[in-house]
Amino acid sequence: MSAAPKPPTTDDPRAPHWQRLHLWQIQAVRDLMLLGALVGLLYLGFLLSVITVPLLVALGLAYLVDPLVHLLMTRVPWLGRRGAVLSIMGLLGALLAVVLIITVPMMVRQANQLVKNSDRYVQQARAFVADKNLPGWVQDGLGTIADFLPDAGPAAKAEAGPDAEKKTAEAPVTPPAESSPAEAKPVVPVPAVLDEAAVRALVRAELARRAPTAVEAAATTSTAPDRGTISSVASGGAQVLFFLGNLLGNMAQFAIFVFIVVFCFYFFSTAFPKVKVTCTSYIPDDGRDRVLDLLVKMDHAISGFVRGRLTICCVMGVIYATGWTICGVPHAVLLGVAIGICGLVPYLSAIGLPIAWALLAVSLTGDTERSGFYFSGEGAGASIVWWKVLLFPTVVNVVAQVIEDYVLNPMIQGKATNLHPATILLACIAGGALAGLYGMILAIPVAACLKILTSEVLAPRLKQWLAGRTRDPLPL
Repeated sequence: MSAAPKPPTTDDPRAPHWQRLHLWQIQAVRDLMLLGALVGLLYLGFLLSVITVPLLVALGLAYLVDPLVHLLMTRVPWLGRRGAVLSIMGLLGALLAVVLIITVPMMVRQANQLVKNSDRYVQQARAFVADKNLPGWVQDGLGTIADFLPDAGPAAKAEAGPDAEKKTAEAPVTPPAESSPAEAKPVVPVPAVLDEAAVRALVRAELARRAPTAVEAAATTSTAPDRGTISSVASGGAQVLFFLGNLLGNMAQFAIFVFIVVFCFYFFSTAFPKVKVTCTSYIPDDGRDRVLDLLVKMDHAISGFVRGRLTICCVMGVIYATGWTICGVPHAVLLGVAIGICGLVPYLSAIGLPIAWALLAVSLTGDTERSGFYFSGEGAGASIVWWKVLLFPTVVNVVAQVIEDYVLNPMIQGKATNLHPATILLACIAGGALAGLYGMILAIPVAACLKILTSEVLAPRLKQWLAGRTRDPLPL
C-alpha cells in the first residue's frame, strides 16, 4: 500500500502564497499591530505621567526654543550649540526669577486675602442677592442663587459681630424658667429671733450643705482644663503635621518636576538637530518628498500656535491685571494671571469678565465706609452706581480683546496655525477628559497633525473617489 501524500509545508513552493506568509507579513494584521502598539504606548505614557509630563514639557520647550538657539549660534558662532543653550537657559532663568519676584508676593498676598475673606464674600453675596432695593426682574433672576451659596463661616459671623450684638441687645429678654422640684435648693429655716447660737447653727448648716458642691467644682476645675488642653494641643499638632507633610510633599514633587524639565531640556536642546536627522533617515525614499512636506506643514502649524499663543497669553495677562487693578477689582493680579493662563485655550478667557463683576459687586456691597468712585452720595446712605460696576471692567475686557485681535494676533501669530479656535477648544476638552494634563499637552499637536493629514491626504483622495477617478479613497 502506498503512503498518503504529505501536506505542503510553508517552505514548500507548492504551498499557496498565503500559507507561506508569517502573521506579521499580512498587511491588515500589521496595520492593526501598529495601531495597537501606538495606543499601548500612549496608555503607558498616561500611566507614567509623573515622568512623561515633565519629559513632554522639556521636549516642547526644546522644540520651541530651537529657532532662538539657531539664531544665537548664527550671531555668535564661537558659542557653539551647548554654549547657546546654556546662555538661553541662563537668560530665561533670570527673566523668570525677575517675574516671580515681582508677581509672586502680590499673588500670594491676594490669594491669602481671598481665602481669609471667602466667608465674608459669601455673606455679602447673600446680602446682595436678597437686597430689596434691586429691581424686581433682578430679584427674580437672582432669587434662586442664594440657595446654592454655602452658609457663612465663623469668620463672616465674627465680621457681623457689632450688628449681631445690637440685635441681640434689642431682642426681648426671656425670663428664666422656674426650677423644677428636683433642682430646688433646700431652704434652711431661719428662726424668728436671731441670737449668737442660732447664727452659728445657721452658718454651720449652710457650710455643710455647700461643702460637697465646692469640692466637686474644685475637682472639675483642676482636671477639665488639663484634659481639654491636652486634647486641643494634640488635635492642633496633628493638623500642623498633616499640613507640613502635604506642603513638603508638594514642594518635593515640584522640585523633582523642575529638575527633570531643566535636565532633559538641556540634553534635548543640544541633541535636537541629531534627533531630526535620525528621524528623517527612517523615512522611505518612495514618497520622501511628500512626507517631508507634510512634516514641515505640521511643524509650522504646531510651532506657530504654541509660540504665538504663549506670547499673547503673557501680554494679555499683564493687560488684564493692570486694567482691573486700576478699576479697583479685588485680587486683580491673581485674576489677571489666571485669565492669561486660561487664554491658552480659545474662548476660555471669557470667564474673566463675570468673575471681575462678581468680585467688584461683592466687595462694594460689604464696604462700610460707602465712599469712593463707585458710590453716589456720602455716608451710610450712599448707594452703589451699578452702571459703573458693569462698565469699567467691561472696558478693560474690550480693550484687551481689541489689542489681541487686531494687534497681537496679526503681528505674532498670524495665520501660521491653520487651526480653527473651535478645533483647539474641542481638542483640549477631549484630551483633558481622557488623560488630564497629559492629554491636554498632546491634544493640540495631535489635532494639528490630524487636520493636516485630513486636508492634504485624505480629502483629495476622497474627492477623486467621489468623482469616479479612483476605486480606493484610502491612501496606500
